[in-house]
Amino acid sequence: MTKKLRAIVLSCITILVCVATMAVGTFALFTDTINVHNHLQAGSLSAKLERTLLKSKVGGVVRADNNTLVDFTETDTATENFFEISDSDYIVPTDYFEATVKLTNTSDIAFMYTIKFVLNGTVVNNQTPAENAALVSQLKLIVDGTEVTSGAVAASELANGASKTIVVRVEFKNYIGENGDPQNNNDAQGGEVDFDIIFECVQKV
Repeated sequence: MTKKLRAIVLSCITILVCVATMAVGTFALFTDTINVHNHLQAGSLSAKLERTLLKSKVGGVVRADNNTLVDFTETDTATENFFEISDSDYIVPTDYFEATVKLTNTSDIAFMYTIKFVLNGTVVNNQTPAENAALVSQLKLIVDGTEVTSGAVAASELANGASKTIVVRVEFKNYIGENGDPQNNNDAQGGEVDFDIIFECVQKV
């Protein structure tokens, strides 16, 4: 065999060995498997509302503070109210009811809460008696020292597990007009008004 032919044969053998090595390498790769277990859980929303302190002035008389803890979380609004107002209570100008309450986020998620004042019971036979309307106009609704004029307090965030102390106050304004004229207060005599205080909680998004 000539030198030239021998060189060609050796080159072919070398190529075949390389191809064989590549083929073996393809079947000799390491393998591994990773299994990631996914558990998706939806949070639940719940809140707790308690009154920690009640202050009031009724019929011109300041009542003793009541610091008995009262849970309003599952309250029957037909029989319970923040201010312990009864049918035998009659208010006069400068009277007030002030409740300190604690709102607690007992859910798994953060939520936004809004306090709403909803007036009802001012309409009789599809009409609003003038004295009822006058009384409504002279009630001042205050939350944490700020008067509420729109019927609702701007939404605030409460993290899960957190609590917020809120002071809710209702006052009968002592209206003094020009030259000290108390006529507006007189217009509210005999008026009646029912109102609800609603703590609305919605999950933060």
